[in-house]
Amino acid sequence: MASKLYLRGICALVAVGVSLSAWSAEICPTEIKTTQNAVDVPTGYGVGEDVYGPHRLQSIAVYDGLVKDMASLVPDVQKKSLARWNFSKSSSSQTREIACHYSRTRIVLTKALPVGVQSCTATFDPTILIEGSSEIKSFKCK
Repeated sequence: MASKLYLRGICALVAVGVSLSAWSAEICPTEIKTTQNAVDVPTGYGVGEDVYGPHRLQSIAVYDGLVKDMASLVPDVQKKSLARWNFSKSSSSQTREIACHYSRTRIVLTKALPVGVQSCTATFDPTILIEGSSEIKSFKCK
């Protein structure tokens, strides 16, 4: 499927950043660097490292509440190059967070959406894939 919206059971999309009038901050860094350590290495084995470079942003998931509560939201609108999440006005003061997922790592960065956000829209290019997910060209909330 060109627009892979589910990743490991979480509704997710790839994104490169955010730009909106009420909130103009980078939503997810486009790449991160991580370290990894081996634990309980069996006797007789050495530990080496593959050189992968930085981990590229692979997906964003929108949550109703805190990411730790695992209430990911399915977009209200899903098309080949667009996904939109709409939030009711009665719940505009509710906390919502996003989770930024990266290729070849289990590291996830989380960030709260501003209070009062009524919708978020992701547009993406299904011809560019990062670990099987379409690259998002924008992620905007208003």
